[in-house]
Formats: sequence, C-alpha cells, structure tokens
Amino acid sequence: MRGSTPRFRWWHAVLFGLLANSVSGQAGRRQEDRDHYRGLRQLPIAPPGEVFFPVWVVNNAGTLWGNVRVLNQPPGTPGRSTQLVLQAAGWLLYATFGRVYFNRRSVVLGFVWTASHWLLTLASIASAARRDPKLAASHATTAAWLTLATPLTAYQALRNPDPLFRTAPATGRRLRVQRARRT
Repeated sequence: MRGSTPRFRWWHAVLFGLLANSVSGQAGRRQEDRDHYRGLRQLPIAPPGEVFFPVWVVNNAGTLWGNVRVLNQPPGTPGRSTQLVLQAAGWLLYATFGRVYFNRRSVVLGFVWTASHWLLTLASIASAARRDPKLAASHATTAAWLTLATPLTAYQALRNPDPLFRTAPATGRRLRVQRARRT
C-alpha cells in the first residue's frame, strides 16, 4: 500500500474489536462464570481463568492488525476474499463463544466453537503464508492458544455433563430430566 492512504486505519480495528467483545456481553466475566469454569473437570495443563483476558487481548491485537492489512489490499488481490471469509467466520465464533459456553453452559458447543476457530485460524495462516508472511504471522498467537485450547475443551466435553444436550460425562447417554408435576 505504498504511496496511497490506507482506507482502513487502526481505530477501525479498535472499534471492531470493541463491537465483537460487546456482542459476547458479560459472558465469562461474571463471578458465576468464573466459578463454572473452576468447577469443570479439567486437564492438569488447563490455564487458570485469569489468563484468558490478557491472552485474548494479545490474540485480538494481532488478528485485528492482520484484518486491517487485508482490508487495505486492493479488491482482486489473490487470497483477499478467502482471508475475509475465514476471518469473518472466526470473529463470529469469537463473539458468540461466551454465549454458548457460559450462558448455555455447553461444554460440547464450547469444544465445537474452539475447534472450528482453530481450523479457521490454521486455514488463514496457510492461505496467507506464501503471499503475505506478515499476515500469516498476525495469527500466530491465536493459533498457538487454540492449539492448546482445542484438546482442553475436547476433554471438558468428554468429562463434564452438558445441560444443553443433556449428556453425561464420558458417555453419549442422555440425562434424565425430572419435570415438575402439575397440580
């Protein structure tokens, strides 16, 4: 983009990041959500809940930088459309994760969202690697974090009940739900 003024600036990225975080609402930030996370059966390498906020600040900063880089490429640039689709899907998963994992208490959907975001991130890196190594690098911290998070959420999905799907830990059996008797 030498010689021309970029159409999208850093503050566009900040506004978008704030919007994505506002869509997720307070999910994951409330004490009841922190207690829920602590109460799940976890692998011993699971990070404490306090780590998530700073990690995602770093992940999102890199991703947003890469997003602005892609948006400022001329239309028709090879790989631009692919990157935009992959990143839009990734941001949708990011923005809605708290709703499925904390609000709905679904460890199964938490795993599906995490694994899907991981695959989209790897696809973004692969798509950009040859054409734009800096763009590929902008997703590195997210890829690293999701490489850890995907097996952790898989373990959670297997070892904890899921009230949304009514599954018991480590089985596919549906939990019996007692309904209130009408009088």
